[in-house]
Amino acid sequence: MYGGIVIDGLVLNKDLFYYKIPRSLVNTVKIGSRVTVPFSGKNELYSGFVFDIRKTPPHDTQKVKEISDIIEEPLFGKNIRDLFMFTATQYLLPLHFFVNQYIKTIGGKRLEKYIQFTMDLKKFDKSLQKEKGIKKELIDYLAENKLCSLSSIKKNFGRTTLQHIKDLEQIDIVRRISVETGKTTKYLTLTHSEKETKKMLDSIKKKRFRSAVSIVERLKKVKTHILDEKTLVKRIKYGRATLEILLKENILKEAPLIIKGTTNMQTQVPQFINGISLKTRNKQIIRQIQTEITPEGKALVIFPELALIRRVEEEYREAFGDDLFVWKGTNKRNFIKDVNMTGKRVILATPFSLFIEISQLELIVVSNASSKYFQQGDFLPFNALIVALKRASLEKTKLIFSSVLPEDNIFFLIKKGLIRQKEEESLETNIQIVDMRKEFKCKNRKMLSRSFEKQMRNILNKDGNVVLLLNRKAYSTFIMCRECGYVIKCPGCETSLYYDKERNKLVCPVCGYTTNLLDVCPRCKSPNIHYFGGGVQKLIEQVKDLFPDTAVIKMLSSGKASERKLLDSKNYSRTVFVGTEFLLSHLLLDNVDLFGFISIDIFLHHFAFDAAMNAMRVVSEVAGEMDGKEIIVQTYLPEHYAVSAIQNMDYKQFFEEEFLIRKELSYPPFKNLIIFTFKGKKNYETLGNGLKFKKILQKEFGKEIEILGPSPAAIPKRGEHYFYEMSIKTNLTINKIRPIYFEFLKKKTVKIRPEVHLCPLIV
Repeated sequence: MYGGIVIDGLVLNKDLFYYKIPRSLVNTVKIGSRVTVPFSGKNELYSGFVFDIRKTPPHDTQKVKEISDIIEEPLFGKNIRDLFMFTATQYLLPLHFFVNQYIKTIGGKRLEKYIQFTMDLKKFDKSLQKEKGIKKELIDYLAENKLCSLSSIKKNFGRTTLQHIKDLEQIDIVRRISVETGKTTKYLTLTHSEKETKKMLDSIKKKRFRSAVSIVERLKKVKTHILDEKTLVKRIKYGRATLEILLKENILKEAPLIIKGTTNMQTQVPQFINGISLKTRNKQIIRQIQTEITPEGKALVIFPELALIRRVEEEYREAFGDDLFVWKGTNKRNFIKDVNMTGKRVILATPFSLFIEISQLELIVVSNASSKYFQQGDFLPFNALIVALKRASLEKTKLIFSSVLPEDNIFFLIKKGLIRQKEEESLETNIQIVDMRKEFKCKNRKMLSRSFEKQMRNILNKDGNVVLLLNRKAYSTFIMCRECGYVIKCPGCETSLYYDKERNKLVCPVCGYTTNLLDVCPRCKSPNIHYFGGGVQKLIEQVKDLFPDTAVIKMLSSGKASERKLLDSKNYSRTVFVGTEFLLSHLLLDNVDLFGFISIDIFLHHFAFDAAMNAMRVVSEVAGEMDGKEIIVQTYLPEHYAVSAIQNMDYKQFFEEEFLIRKELSYPPFKNLIIFTFKGKKNYETLGNGLKFKKILQKEFGKEIEILGPSPAAIPKRGEHYFYEMSIKTNLTINKIRPIYFEFLKKKTVKIRPEVHLCPLIV
């Protein structure tokens, strides 16, 4: 038998390495087992996960090495394995990178690389003793400590010391060894029946008897009769010592991790719930969890951000009490054991939990499903909605999507009859659209329209609260000479500089270059320099000028800790909250009387194919929370179809026009879209790699694939790097493109980043 292994700690474009399973391990090695294997020419031991077991390997058996040992019981089964394979394939992710990012930190035990000093100091070569600089410091450090972890060496001396270590290995000064590290939390349970346990306790010495009884009673109170060591001995006198006695006497034993699948489940049609507010939707979800899952079943509710979990935790705690497990964003290492051994039935977590094996999982809920943080991007290498659909399909679990309005993929599947929409909740809205072109004609140059300013004044005079959202931070977004039209740019990456008033500097948004303010134009020497555009900084200044007696609170994701915490508007009066989109998840709007979008055009003009959807999404999120209170949307494009739909929150009208455009232009959800970004230090080399890859794809697929580019990215040069983008539209499945892409990666000379937007029918 042979096992296909994903090896820990490696980022490789090869999916699996095959090893022979020795006879002694044939019956114990399973999918999801953590094993040790020899890897590389020196046969160093690495840990890894078993992803495949087969009778014959896919290559020459003479070169196949053997699995050395098992270090951890299976942490996932075939369904989660298939989910990993699906996600890695569809989103062009190297399986090693993906598994290491999402599951390596879950395992308790691991093999860590150590460097062992092997030579007697007296036998040091004279030339070696004469070494200088970092190499000499490294040798002295190793000689003194004898055994050092590779991670500590990198931390103290930097990654460049790896070459020095290789040099020292070649002359037998040091050697690499693998040391098993890591400690998993032990969960303990009773070994015998209650009657037998009582008899066995009588043999415990008087000094420890009361402590032993307290530990056993604590276990009996838990419905699963399983508790972790720390909880078991907390505040019990002589707890740790007594626990050791109970284990030695076989009164307690370690509870094995057993993951039970859900049985007798039929394929379920996913459901979409829309509602007025997050709170309203949560009430519906809580009711469904209470009525639709069995007493032994579990529900997983995933949120795009930890801030949202904090917002809803109290509601779920009130409904489920001790049956609730909440992931706080720390201690991911014990997550699998915590959710499977504590008996808790409802789990609140973020998207990584989609890849966690959960016993008897009967329901998955994707809350705030339209959030951009569920889409593939800087925070997530996949689309969580697509992955949730796939997991529900693999495990035949119920699936609910919840948001104020449906996300585009969800609406597409509703129209196809593949998602069932629960009876719609009517959304009461009071949205005013303000045409800023009229303000300009009336010579109003402020960021607030006259009607908006008047409404704010009325509310603030009554000690009410106002929120202003502007998705830009800078005081001015660009600086231009009015004489010759010259725009001040970064000398390194040619990006327009913005004015940061807090620092009183001109700043590059890409590479961070800063310079002092300019008095004259660098090109024509004219003093007629003007600062155009504006962000949160300028908006706050204008608000303070207009309402000097009003408190102003800034809310930015990049700000200080005080600007990033969760705020409840009920604790404030006569306050203006100003921030970017970040405030949508970090501010409770219950006591907000007026919400204003200073410029919805920033969303509409974003260079993404789904920009209009994002504009619709942010306004709908606010409309749900404001519950009929006034929302003002300022725009220079009142005739835009998205703005027209926003006024009445008519998402059906919006999608009707949006999908006509997308179908005409072959965008998702009608075709798969892959955007490849090429990054390199040389312009011709970066472009050349894009052109080569385009040629390979055209030769392989011909008319089955439409390729646009490569062309300069939205910001073509950043710092020392050049960026080019190439877009691919196709009905081909991604698994046909993936092997060609990975083969090209072996020859490429620049970095390539894929961004995949799938047609949801692929699931």
